[in-house]
Amino acid sequence: MTSVSSWRELGFVASLVLALVAVAFVVRHVEILLRKGRAKMKVKAQWSSVEQYEDETSLQSKLIEWLKAGGHYAERTNTGGVRRRGRYIQFNEPGHFDVTGWTRRRGVHIEVETKSGGRKLSDDQQTRYKELKNRNAVAVVAREFDSAVEELKYLINIADGEI
Repeated sequence: MTSVSSWRELGFVASLVLALVAVAFVVRHVEILLRKGRAKMKVKAQWSSVEQYEDETSLQSKLIEWLKAGGHYAERTNTGGVRRRGRYIQFNEPGHFDVTGWTRRRGVHIEVETKSGGRKLSDDQQTRYKELKNRNAVAVVAREFDSAVEELKYLINIADGEI
C-alpha cells in the first residue's frame, strides 16, 4: 500500500507536469499567432530600456509623432508602385526614404529611412543617403526609436543653427 507522503509527492509531480504542459501550450500558441501576423509584440531587452520594434510601421509612426510634437513637419512617404490596366504607376523614385519633412526654424529637409531585423539599405537608398548628406539635409537611418531620436535631435540642432 502507498503511504500518504508518496501520494503527496505524486500529486506535486502531476501538478508540475500540468504546469509545464500549460506553459508549452501558451508559448506554442503565441508563436503561431506571431507567425500569422495576428499579434504584434514590443520586446523589451532585459539589459536596456530600448524598445526594439518588430515592424517598421510602428517605428515610422512614433518618429513622425515625435517630429510633429517638436514643431517640425513630417509625413509618411509612399514608395513602390501598382499595375493598373497594364501600366505600371510608380509612387515615388526608387530609393526614397520612408519619412519626409522639414525643420521648424529654417525649413531644412528631413528624411528618415526605417529598417528592422538587420535589413540593409538598398543601393538606391545608399545613393540617396549620400546625396542628402551632400546637400546638408537631415538624413537618418533608424533601426530603433531612442537612438534615432538622439541622432535627429543632434542633426536638427545643427541644421537650425542651434549648435
